[in-house]
Formats: sequence, C-alpha cells, structure tokens
Amino acid sequence: MNNFYNQLIQKLDKKDIIINEQMKKHTSMRIGGIADYFIYVRNIKELVFIIDRLKENRINYYIIGNGTNLLVKDNGFRGAIIKLMFNEIKFKDDRIIAGAGVSLCTLARKAIDKGIKGFENLGGIPRKYRWCS
Repeated sequence: MNNFYNQLIQKLDKKDIIINEQMKKHTSMRIGGIADYFIYVRNIKELVFIIDRLKENRINYYIIGNGTNLLVKDNGFRGAIIKLMFNEIKFKDDRIIAGAGVSLCTLARKAIDKGIKGFENLGGIPRKYRWCS
C-alpha cells in the first residue's frame, strides 16, 4: 500500500490523505473502526485520479458524503474511504444543484435565504444538528 500512498502524494495535498483513520470521527452516530486510508476529495479531477490509482492497486474503496446515513463496523474498513467535499450550491430556475459534500444545514439555510420553502426540516437531520443556525 505504500506505492498507493506515494502515487497519491504526487497529486494531492498530504493533509487530505489520512492513514489508519478512526471512522467514528466521520459518522453522525460516532461509531466505526479504522479505515486504512481516508481521503478528502475536492473536485472531479481528483476523484478520477484516486479511483484510477485504487483500481490499479486493487484496493477496495467506498465513497461517502457527510456520514449522516453511515454505519461502519467496529473492525473498520480495509481499503480507502473517499469523502466528497463538493460544497457548491447553485440555484437554476426552479432547481437547486448541490454538491455531494454540502451539509443539509447549509442547504436548508441557503434555500430559506432564497425564499424556497420545504427545506426547513432538513436542519434537523441528523437530530444532533437541530436547528442549525
């Protein structure tokens, strides 16, 4: 797996690659063992590069958002967890386009600011965020 890490640090910031990361830090339920690799991804180009390297090195991977609907076993995950950090929100006509890393609180707040109704309850998912300010 050192080869994989060396490939990653050629293109990514070292702070975005964590070895042996506790998954309980990244789930709303605060449970989960260690993942071999935890990688923050900020754009599609990085995501494609990482997945290509994972496949090349035959390393299992799993892609997550904010971990609000995620349970990880206590014995962890053998492979790489990719955390999407796509935080852009766009409003186009009658649509909202939100990146995979946008928190529900942020989405609800921005929708309310734009006068869009129906997002008010998202501020309470997961329950610990009730109500996001």
